[in-house]
Formats: sequence, C-alpha cells, structure tokens
Amino acid sequence: MNQRPSTRARDESYFRSLILPTFANMPLQTIELSDVKAWLAGLKARGSAPATIRKAYQLLAGVLAEAVKERRIARTPCLDVRPGDLPKVELSEMRFLSAAEVQQLVAAVEPQFRPLVLTAAFTGLRFGELAALRLKHVNLLKRTVSVEEGMTDVKGYQSFGPLKTRSSRRTVTLPAFLVDVLAKHLKARAPLGPEDLIFVGAYGAPLRASSFRRRFWVPAVEASVGHPCRFHDLRHSHCAQLIQAGTHAKMIQRRLGHASIGITLNTYGHLMEGLDESAAEALDSVWKGLTDGPETDQAGFVCP
Repeated sequence: MNQRPSTRARDESYFRSLILPTFANMPLQTIELSDVKAWLAGLKARGSAPATIRKAYQLLAGVLAEAVKERRIARTPCLDVRPGDLPKVELSEMRFLSAAEVQQLVAAVEPQFRPLVLTAAFTGLRFGELAALRLKHVNLLKRTVSVEEGMTDVKGYQSFGPLKTRSSRRTVTLPAFLVDVLAKHLKARAPLGPEDLIFVGAYGAPLRASSFRRRFWVPAVEASVGHPCRFHDLRHSHCAQLIQAGTHAKMIQRRLGHASIGITLNTYGHLMEGLDESAAEALDSVWKGLTDGPETDQAGFVCP
C-alpha cells in the first residue's frame, strides 16, 4: 500500500515513541489483552491526544493481525479490545470566519499572500493543494481551478504528487471577484509557464507551511481576527459560507473533495441546523405568493 511521505513519517514516529517503548522487548506470542489495555491507559495518562492513541492502536493492531497471517501467533488480543476501551475523539474546535473577518485578515497579511488567503477562503482548498497549484491547473476564462496535486513537507523535504483519493481530485468554480484577484496576481508574476506554481514563498521558492505560518500567518491573525485561527479554518469558513447560502450538501462535498457526503455531514452537520425550518418558510412564501391560486381555509385546505 502506497503511503504519502507525511503519513509514513507520522507512522514511523508513532512506532518509535508510542509503541516500541512498551512492546519492543516482548515476544509477540506473550502480548495479552491486559498488556494492550495497560498500554492504552498509559498513553492516556501521559496526556496523548485521543486521535493519537487511536492511531497508535491501529498500527499495533495491524502488526498483530499481520503476525496472525504469517502464523507467528494464533490470535491477536486486539480482537477483544472493545470500542469503549479506546478514547473518544471529539471534533476539534473549528473557527468560522465571516466574510468581514476574512476581509480583515486579508488586509493584515503581507500583500503578496493576499491572493493565497482569499483563494483558500473562497474555494476551500487545503494548504498543500494551494501550494501545489500550477498555472496549467487554472482556467480563468472558465473560472475554474483543477485540484490534481498536493504538496507535503516532511522533515524539511518537500514533495509534490497526486492526491490521495479520487474525490480529492476535483474542479472548483471560482467566484467572479476571485478571478480578477488571480488575474492580477498572475500578471504581477508573469511570465509563467504551465508548470510554474501559482503561489510561492517570500523568495519565490515553493511554499512551506511551517515558515509561512510563523512569519506571515500568525502575525496577520494577531493583528486582525485574533487567536485561535489556523489556516485550515479558512476551509471551514468556506463551508460555513456555502451552508449559509443554502448550497446543497452534495455540492459542498464535491467542492471540498470529501470521499463521501457522510464526512461532510459529520463534520459540518451542526451548521445545517435550522435549514429545514428555513425550507418550510420558503415553501410557505411560495404558496402565499400565488396571486391566482385556489382559496384555502385557515387549516390550508382548498375551499370548495
């Protein structure tokens, strides 16, 4: 199974720091359910995040399952680990910026990065997708950007490659004002070839998330909307704007590149509360707006 460099680096780090200290010197056949549960409790006690604990457990369970396949052990103790034995992962706090707050943030960031921030806020593209966006991916006449690549930055090594899932590869329509913003941005950077990156760092090199955050993002946030506010919150804000505008959940899923509509609803479903009431009010307005419709009584039944 092919893994992105960032995923491989994370898994290697979890093995070194979370799994091997406990299980490195234990023969596979001696690992029991009590050992796994004690290990999980230890991770929780040391303050590891629930998502981190669950991922470390998945890695351990995968190793033991592979050992069963290779007949090194008869049965994995992870089969007896119940959902309640694992910590519950709560959705991380998301910041939803209004259009006015996005405007404040854009005004506070360095001018050369304003098109980047606006594009993130009004397309929902992730940082790695924006960092890998090339001239050949942008069609200003059709008002579209094609999301086909991603950038990862692991241990100081940057790599560009295809996106992880088919759903992540998508075409996103741009609002008209953003077409103008990008047209001016590209004109200022001309001449560019098809393979040239749209957004680059301060000295023309590919964007690095860590340095961009430290040098430009954090100061802009502090000078405008205030903490906490991550770059990824621009993606959340984009989704909130779409929901407020009444955009269908399926279209939101496609714009964000989610693998299923379930992911979209699980992540942003709480923002859709009240939409059913709004829909009913809209239907009521449609009916009441009929000038030549049949007369109805107070209960809404057509009068004979």
